[in-house]
Amino acid sequence: MPRDKFLQEQIKLEDGWVPLEIMLKFKRLANLTTDADVIVTALEESKLIEVSTCSVPYNLLINWSV
Repeated sequence: MPRDKFLQEQIKLEDGWVPLEIMLKFKRLANLTTDADVIVTALEESKLIEVSTCSVPYNLLINWSV
């Protein structure tokens, strides 16, 4: 992800937060599933990505400090 210019721009737009709808535009993720609940459940255990379920659509925060 550090080389992904599109994702870097999205991170800058929302102070680090990337809406899940943007993440679903990535072909590899969309090929796995487009069900937001499945993705959020999988990411809740991640030490690299913080998931905020306070809003709909879900927001994802990429945490590069880990």
